[in-house]
Amino acid sequence: LLGLREGSWGTVWKRFAEAPATYGTVPDALRQARPEKLLPLLDSGESWPQENEVAEADLRRALLGLASLDAQAARKAILELESEHRHRREWVWSSLGRAPLVNALRPLATLATETAHALAASSVAELSQAYADRAWRADLAMLDVLSAVEIGEDVEAIRAVIQVVYRPWLEAGAVCLQDIVLAATGTYVATPAPSFEEGTCFLFTDGLRFDVAQRAKGLLEERGLECTLTSGLAALPSITATAKPAVSPAAALL
Repeated sequence: LLGLREGSWGTVWKRFAEAPATYGTVPDALRQARPEKLLPLLDSGESWPQENEVAEADLRRALLGLASLDAQAARKAILELESEHRHRREWVWSSLGRAPLVNALRPLATLATETAHALAASSVAELSQAYADRAWRADLAMLDVLSAVEIGEDVEAIRAVIQVVYRPWLEAGAVCLQDIVLAATGTYVATPAPSFEEGTCFLFTDGLRFDVAQRAKGLLEERGLECTLTSGLAALPSITATAKPAVSPAAALL
């Protein structure tokens, strides 16, 4: 009766859906109570955990299948899968952590959209500005995609997609930067460490990429803080032995 949600049972379902984790035994009971046949136009698939599991399995197979496509075709397929499956993020199984792939699909759709725009320019300044304006969203989306999945088979499916849509975009941007620097020596100038007035609290964060800084800015603003975000160029190569000394107080002495 709860799963069918008829009459007053619809109200009971709403109470369950508000905080499904509070009712730990209900999901197993719903699994056992699922009717042998569901009427597509009358019965809600959301009620039964099996329906969500079948949909997740279908989505997993579809994502794995994207490995055989080119980047453009894979991006189109991702957006179609997002349109097909996004309603499941409103299901209780999503909030219970039982629909990781559909939750990964939202940032994956963002990744598909953003990587459709090539990261290319004719100068370091143009490339830096292009990244600061928009391209960072692809990197942040990639992190969100990876953080949404934990189980091996889900991770495998996500990695297969990332290899198709993200890696070529990332590599093209890196090669573009390399070509610019090699063609015009001296055009890449690392940004010096910032200077502040006495009394300012200065926090150094190792490896604070611009995309992660955008996430930090959003979190701070949610807490009511006013934030200004600026960007700079890391020392080349951007590894500990080079980059840390470049932003240290002793940088001018090195």
